[in-house]
Amino acid sequence: TEGPIEALLRFNPTERITLKAEADYDTLFSGISSTGLTASYGFGAGNSMGVTWFTRSRPETGQSLSNQVRLNTALAVPFLRLRLEGQLNYDFEQRLLQQQQLVMNYTAQCYGLRLELRDFRAGIGPRTRDKDIRFSLTLKNVGTFLDLNSRSSTVEP
Repeated sequence: TEGPIEALLRFNPTERITLKAEADYDTLFSGISSTGLTASYGFGAGNSMGVTWFTRSRPETGQSLSNQVRLNTALAVPFLRLRLEGQLNYDFEQRLLQQQQLVMNYTAQCYGLRLELRDFRAGIGPRTRDKDIRFSLTLKNVGTFLDLNSRSSTVEP
């Protein structure tokens, strides 16, 4: 019968600025189990940048499980019909750049191309590092026509 209490607060002071705060309170152990704080700014058509800081902890012991920050951005280049996106995740608890992701989208009148590059490191136990490359072709009124993926996984010391 004891469950978490979730709180969410959103604030949009302007059309371009968004702020969001989240928290989960564990009523069984009387402690906060997770928090999140996000700020984003949109500028121009399809352009944005944002930062998110989030934490997780074990309420019964107060032990911190995760303390991470995520930076993301998107940039539209209309005259080239191009959209570039990027994301970085850093874990302060493990002192680890956990993920880097780059995405490029090209949109023509009747088709779209997407190229994704992702580098991910898991920090629990022996570190696993995944590198992904994805290419997709989407056709108008058809959907995704071609979707090619390549993944390599290695274990780091």
